[in-house]
Amino acid sequence: MRITQIACLFLLLTGCAAKPTQAEVEVLRKQVDELYAQGNYTEAIPIAKKALAMAQQINQPDSLELGHRQYQLAVNLSNAGFNNEAEPYFRGALKSFKKEGKPRREAALAFNGLGNLYARTKDFPKSELAFFSSIEE
Repeated sequence: MRITQIACLFLLLTGCAAKPTQAEVEVLRKQVDELYAQGNYTEAIPIAKKALAMAQQINQPDSLELGHRQYQLAVNLSNAGFNNEAEPYFRGALKSFKKEGKPRREAALAFNGLGNLYARTKDFPKSELAFFSSIEE
């Protein structure tokens, strides 16, 4: 009995937990959406990061789901003023959306997000290119 208790305690302390489910990611996504709608971008960021980390555990790299979670995080980071941190998430989302081939609307949104980010940082040539790319999608 004592060995079983020690083994259980060891598993708990080492973080050997079950993989998250898509339903758990979905709950976090909805929380982030609500905070975004309220303009609470900074408050949404840690939840969006957690949703992305969970999604990475249960989805293939560059999957559409990971693209959506990266885009959601990027938008909140950008709106909160963390433009340098947001850019790689916009690019990751764009890579996922383009890999899937069919969700052209999502790719256009990611290009638009990059365009806005570059405009905020006064990098107008990149902004213009991103906006034109969003139109082409």
